[in-house]
Amino acid sequence: MQRVYGMQHPNTHYSNRLHVHEENYSTVEKEALSLILATQTFCIYLDSGPVVVYADHSALQFLDKMANHTQKLLHL
Repeated sequence: MQRVYGMQHPNTHYSNRLHVHEENYSTVEKEALSLILATQTFCIYLDSGPVVVYADHSALQFLDKMANHTQKLLHL
């Protein structure tokens, strides 16, 4: 996001088509995958300081506190 006259605006967008095996992921796994792919794509911009992620999926907030991590989530 970029702040312009006190308002935040997105300065870039990222889109990616899911592979066949990724289409069967749960919603939480797809959200986690999108976060990883975005950070890999924009890593050149993320090296300058702390990063804040805004997501509309509340399950990602509790990802590190989940009691039953699936192998898929651990490898993402």
